[in-house]
Amino acid sequence: MKYVALCLLVFTLAVLGVIGIGAQQDQKADKVKQRYEAELKKIDEQLPVVDFHASKPTEPALRAKRLAKDRRHNLPQNPPIGEQNTLMTTVKEWAPDFPPLPIEQSTAIVTGTVSEATANISEDKTGVYSEVVIKVEEVLKDTSGIGGVVVAERDGGRVQFPSGTVFRFVIDGLGIPKAGHRYLLFLKQLDDGDFSILTGYELLNGRVRPLDITSVVPFAKYENAEESEFLSEVRKAVKHQTSKL
Repeated sequence: MKYVALCLLVFTLAVLGVIGIGAQQDQKADKVKQRYEAELKKIDEQLPVVDFHASKPTEPALRAKRLAKDRRHNLPQNPPIGEQNTLMTTVKEWAPDFPPLPIEQSTAIVTGTVSEATANISEDKTGVYSEVVIKVEEVLKDTSGIGGVVVAERDGGRVQFPSGTVFRFVIDGLGIPKAGHRYLLFLKQLDDGDFSILTGYELLNGRVRPLDITSVVPFAKYENAEESEFLSEVRKAVKHQTSKL
């Protein structure tokens, strides 16, 4: 009887051990899921969204312009976006000599507040890009006759399907300006007259925050810089660059 009792005790401990291991694995899986969901929430706060079946403009000129933009953001190396995936990421390849203040590379440099940020799907549905509408406050550089309102684009955004599933296209380390926030933006004019965002800095409570994060370009040197000193440095750099032309 003692032997039987001992066997039962060993068996019980073994079962409890298996249950304990299973519980630990479940806890780890729950933590991984929670971290993933928290990361998706953070992404959703950063990326504009568009409905998968969003209609295009009906006016011929506006429709043609939109389709040309959509075509520019085709990514034929990517599979078409779909509900089977909730997240697709890629990495921005920065040139090693790209400066944190790309004065020479910019067609225009402006400060302003983003009044609107919207996402769009590429023509072949392989990419997502966002457009921001900037109400210009100050023009620090301009070689294009920029107006008081500027529309600029950048890869990245979210797509919501009728089922409620959300697809996220993220360029690692590449930020998209948010509506209601104020920025200094370095813009590059495209062949059709539109602008793309080279990089930028958020101006918040008198301080500076880089829009982009990478180990290749030292954007972080301006993290938490004093806004007036930062803008003064940019103005001086613009003046120096234009004086050489």
